[in-house]
Amino acid sequence: WVGACLRQGRSVSGVEMINYRKNGQPYTVLLNVEPIRNGLGQTVAYFSIQSDVSEKRALERSNAQLQHHLQVAQQLARLGRVEFDPSTREMRWSAEVYDILEVEPGQVSQRFRDLLACVEADARRGLEHQLALTLTSGAEFDLELPIVTHRGKRRWIRCRGMPERGDKGFRPPGTWTIQDVTVYKELIEQKRLTNEKLQIMVCERTRNLEEANRSLEAFSHALSHDLKKPIRHMVSYSEIAR
Repeated sequence: WVGACLRQGRSVSGVEMINYRKNGQPYTVLLNVEPIRNGLGQTVAYFSIQSDVSEKRALERSNAQLQHHLQVAQQLARLGRVEFDPSTREMRWSAEVYDILEVEPGQVSQRFRDLLACVEADARRGLEHQLALTLTSGAEFDLELPIVTHRGKRRWIRCRGMPERGDKGFRPPGTWTIQDVTVYKELIEQKRLTNEKLQIMVCERTRNLEEANRSLEAFSHALSHDLKKPIRHMVSYSEIAR
């Protein structure tokens, strides 16, 4: 393809090739070739620039690999990512966010109000209050919220973000994480209910034990009272008999 372009007198730019050094080590070059023409417009020579981009491409491959590992980790942890661009006021959602909200990409616009619409009404005021405090203090935003998905399921999410310092104080985080913590919250709720049941059982058994003790005391008192009179009679008869 490069040869065909040069034979036709066209320039070649942005072509990457694998070259080899004298020791046999491969490296990646970015090739740009411009034809040199005479006064008649005929190509008489070529001017070529080769740039070694091996390190740059290695960094790009390493970054792509890290991004892949990050995406796999996010999928396993059900950890979504929301990126916010303050210059354009646009958001980008990762695939996990759509899974958590149970909505297909394209059904909703990737905006903050679409996320806020899924939060239960009672929790929205707490969210807005916490966000205002975060933008004032610059502290990390970390809040667990109940949401209702687009399929009507109730879930819990943990939303985290670190505000960024701007010219006029702090601005909203450029990156948010949204994690589905429904299982965790359900386990906490089950533990709470179990503890309540155990507490009720302990209170009931304590009450039964107290009632049994009172009954035993009443029985002991009645038995003691009933035995005193016959014993006194026996003592009196024994004195008379002497």
